[in-house]
Amino acid sequence: MTAPLKILVVDDDDVDRMTVRRSLQRSGLDFVLTEAVNGVEALKACETDKFDCVFLDYRLPDADGADIFRTMLADHDSEAAVVFLTGEEDEDLALQLMGLGAVDYLNKAEISPAILKRAVRYASARQSFHRQLVELGQKGTLTGLPNRSVLETVITKAVAQAKRSGTIVVVALLDLDHFKNINDTLGHPAGDKLLKITADRLLNVVRETDTVIRLGGDEFAVVSPNMHTAGDAAIQAEKMINALSNSFPIGDQELFVSTSIGIVLAPTDGGDTETLLKSADLALYKAKADGRGRYHFYDEEMHDAAQAHRSLENGIRQALADGEFELHYQPKVNISTGEVLGMESPIRWNRPGYGPVGPDQFIPVAEKCQLIVEIGAWVLQEACRQNVEWQKAGMPQLNCAVNLSPFELKDTRLIYSVDKALDLTGFDPSFLEMEMEMEMEITESAILDNLEGVTALLRQLRMRGVATSIDDFGTGYSSLTHLKHLPVDKLKIDRSFVSNILGQDGDAEIVSATVSLGQKFGLQVVAEGVEELAQLNFLRDEGCDQAQGYFLCRPLPASKFTESLIQKSIIYNNVLPAAA
Repeated sequence: MTAPLKILVVDDDDVDRMTVRRSLQRSGLDFVLTEAVNGVEALKACETDKFDCVFLDYRLPDADGADIFRTMLADHDSEAAVVFLTGEEDEDLALQLMGLGAVDYLNKAEISPAILKRAVRYASARQSFHRQLVELGQKGTLTGLPNRSVLETVITKAVAQAKRSGTIVVVALLDLDHFKNINDTLGHPAGDKLLKITADRLLNVVRETDTVIRLGGDEFAVVSPNMHTAGDAAIQAEKMINALSNSFPIGDQELFVSTSIGIVLAPTDGGDTETLLKSADLALYKAKADGRGRYHFYDEEMHDAAQAHRSLENGIRQALADGEFELHYQPKVNISTGEVLGMESPIRWNRPGYGPVGPDQFIPVAEKCQLIVEIGAWVLQEACRQNVEWQKAGMPQLNCAVNLSPFELKDTRLIYSVDKALDLTGFDPSFLEMEMEMEMEITESAILDNLEGVTALLRQLRMRGVATSIDDFGTGYSSLTHLKHLPVDKLKIDRSFVSNILGQDGDAEIVSATVSLGQKFGLQVVAEGVEELAQLNFLRDEGCDQAQGYFLCRPLPASKFTESLIQKSIIYNNVLPAAA
């Protein structure tokens, strides 16, 4: 049985209220009526009850009817259909009130049972339709979960309640690890199915008072009010991780996907939505950095680290704009003859006010904030420019190698950057070499993600006469895969093996095997990180082609590198005795 309509009539005139009351009684509607003579009484009524329809006099003795309407919406979260009553015929006023959100506007002189019945039914139908639209806007059609638009309201109410009750609100931000791989390999329908199952599993493990929200993509938030300790939050996070660690039946496959969670506690970690989400995102990033498939609480150290990260990111942007980066050059030497064959051109940054900043500090930040491609283009152009300048000064033409980030291998602008650098400088591409640092995490490998695309890119470089080499060979998960499939010219033995080449950990055998492997594939082999004469002698005996390292020469700025080539003492005085 349908419940009676709850109707509120607000009017200071006794006769007008009686007219509305009697007309409703004769309309045949099933209703319960509440009456108020002013704005204060109307708002008190809205505090204690939820009305389906409100007949509101536009002119009240204590307030403007429009102001009462705004207060009902803002402070009392009213969803009632509001019909304004007035003794005036004013089209502009009617439009103004409808613009506020009123569903109808009636002249008191025209009130009758039929008109009120029609007005109530029309108002109720329109309000119901409006609620459906709001619900559609607040809920995603894929998962049925509330979307980001309701997050602030949910958090604000939960935090206000927590402050009154002395409890805490837990906001957990989570996403599915490597979700993009599923969309890319199995297609978006499979990804959508996974998201639906994720939503269902989260709803099954949280409390009834918790709110699960899909923020977008594979990112979800869980807002849990009335918790008491961080331990409660940890228990719930473990439940969510366990629920999502079970296999997902997608079509005829069983997929396994982990989740990472960042947790903040309100009001301890903040009281507003923006602050809490930023802090939760930092905690989520930390959970991923620690190995994924786990949760992490926010702490102040994360805030400090984020501040430092933002400062560094801003500094990198400024460095690009102000020309603060500089290339150094480290020679590569023919181990048999001591001849300088080429150079590597590592980047350096002398940050104003901070001093030297190592590449290991700023390159990861540049990769994360998408600046690495712009930096790589600058390095390429500057290395070519400097070598052309040396050649014009009468210096011998040497091979010049620039480092290539895994992120640049995924960027379609790389070939354009190479062509631009060669065209602008006139550098001979046959003396240019790209050293590829390919190994990140195996699941994020620039090579394994797009082997066909990277192979095509390297072929384009080879067509231009540009050589390529695999840097840090042997340290990654898929070096042999690279060697088998990719059109490369050189291998660089990682310094971690060279430094312990005389030890007992098997590094000598690894170096020997790498040299042999390179020879079988017809590739040049370069050893980096040579710091002792004994290491150089070992490499020469094994047939390694080239070497670089502090024993031969440190990376030097352009002016000092030129001096070393003129004098030749820095390099040859060290190498020739061993090669004689």
